[in-house]
Amino acid sequence: MFKNKLIFPNFIVLSLYLFFHYINFPLLNFFERVFNLYDAPHLHGYLIYLPHGIRVITFLVFGVKILPAIFIAQAIAGIDFINILNNNYLLTIATSLASLPCVLFAVLLLFRKFQVAYEKLSLLNILLIVFLSSLLNSFLSYCTRIIFDYDFNQPLNNFFSKELFEFLTGDIIGSLIIIFLLTIYSRLREKLKG
Repeated sequence: MFKNKLIFPNFIVLSLYLFFHYINFPLLNFFERVFNLYDAPHLHGYLIYLPHGIRVITFLVFGVKILPAIFIAQAIAGIDFINILNNNYLLTIATSLASLPCVLFAVLLLFRKFQVAYEKLSLLNILLIVFLSSLLNSFLSYCTRIIFDYDFNQPLNNFFSKELFEFLTGDIIGSLIIIFLLTIYSRLREKLKG
């Protein structure tokens, strides 16, 4: 019984995270074509990042027990970026580890206890968790990139202003899209039942 309670949520989270990771880039290509964003190639991959929304929502639903699935999913998803990041495998693992606790830290910073978060869960609180966890994830990912993959011949302020803002924007927009999709799904489900 314990194995099912642990394995099933981890399997769901792993599947959802990877599914939204792999549809993220075709979605970005669509937006690039529609809004003619080819002049800003550095935004590719950062404009919308749907897996952060999955990270937030599944963490709020399943709790701490899904952290192994989040780590594995982030490491698998990070393999896609290895060629982009000059075959830096250590950076992929480090970024996965750095991003892992962002939702947990956001919940604990806002509510002090994880159980209180469930009692006070509202749309406003979910949006606060999304914003704070996006900020933490962006900052931790940025710091990891600086430690492992930064070209120190380049001025630090240029890197800081672009990368951090793009990570933050992508996490927030991706999370809002996931929340919007869940809201539509739950309302359709209610209409079909009632």
